[in-house]
Amino acid sequence: MAYDYFPKDAKELLANPNKVQMLIKRELLDDVAAILEHLREEYKGVEYEEPIAIDPTPKNNTKIKIRKTFVNKLATQMDSNPQTQINIRQALSRIKRPDGKPVKVNDLGFSFGDGSRGNKGVNNRGLGFEDDVVASFELWKQGEPYEAGAIIKPNIEKFILELVDHYDLTKYSEIQIVPEGALNKARPLNVTGSGMYVGGSPVFDIGKTVTDVTVKGKSPRGSIDKTVYLSLKKGSTVSYFNAGLGTGMLAGYPAQQSTSVYKHKAEFITFCKHFGIDLEMFDACFRYKTPPRSPIGEEQPSNYNPRAIGQLIESAIGYGFHMVHLFDTGAKNIKHYEASQQYMKRNGTLRGRPTIYYGGANRFSRSVRIQVQTHDYRKIDFVIRNKNNAALPPKDLLSNFYYA
Repeated sequence: MAYDYFPKDAKELLANPNKVQMLIKRELLDDVAAILEHLREEYKGVEYEEPIAIDPTPKNNTKIKIRKTFVNKLATQMDSNPQTQINIRQALSRIKRPDGKPVKVNDLGFSFGDGSRGNKGVNNRGLGFEDDVVASFELWKQGEPYEAGAIIKPNIEKFILELVDHYDLTKYSEIQIVPEGALNKARPLNVTGSGMYVGGSPVFDIGKTVTDVTVKGKSPRGSIDKTVYLSLKKGSTVSYFNAGLGTGMLAGYPAQQSTSVYKHKAEFITFCKHFGIDLEMFDACFRYKTPPRSPIGEEQPSNYNPRAIGQLIESAIGYGFHMVHLFDTGAKNIKHYEASQQYMKRNGTLRGRPTIYYGGANRFSRSVRIQVQTHDYRKIDFVIRNKNNAALPPKDLLSNFYYA
């Protein structure tokens, strides 16, 4: 499917019956027009332009693709795709057609993504990294064979061609490119007596959970013979997960200066034992009314659980997808690799002891930082702090992975 028809308003939509044949046949055109006008009038800004995309192929155009920027605008994004879809479907059902009736959202399929943006590819304004990848794949698909230079950005062209070669995608009769990043699932932290992991269960085949773009290859028989999940990252590091602690392990942590001993929850005590965190030093980082000038201390604990830390790292990285990382420095090179089970497991083994910084590494901050090293990462930072306000008690566990 190619969602490459982007009507700018209802007038343009209604003036192109050849691109919406099935919507007309099923009497859904007025419903789509009402949705389009509502989104166009209610939301202003470049990120909300061209709010819907339609596949003009007759058999496919009863399903519209709503631009990803409307997730968390029409309705709150939930922890799972089905919950989010239900909430947004309810929001769409409140939109009225010109005759005053609510749109028939139950008869109309919809998903989220930015389509091919008219195949203008990587030069289209307002597109992010995910949109660049999707648009570039669409350009590659048009080639018979692909003509070098059609994808404008050399780094993305190089990545696309290397990915095609790695998975031998040219052997499939049809390739589908499905943008999915807007609806990724949350992965909460779980702590047991023997280990730690993020996600709903200690099963780390997470391609469907972390995918931003899914590539599907169809055989001549029409079946899906190949699925590649792409996880897209942008920046100087990889943040595989950020988990909240405040709702469970650190709920009720003193919000102001306190000299009393805080009664930690059993789950948090287990968490600290796995990392080798000293609870007294941990509390000292968040007990000061006036912060000191220097960090409280640094240590490499001898009593920690390397397997539990390794399990947390393995669950964070996971396997069953292809990592694509666009660096935000220099020539904006792209590092990409298959996150296989072997890759995950070799990085679940620590190199040396953890180093724990209480109150920051160089100057004082209300944080506790645990650093470890593995085969492919020269440094993995786990930081416990309040990510919204550094002056408040801790409630978050953040992660940053630095490649070797």
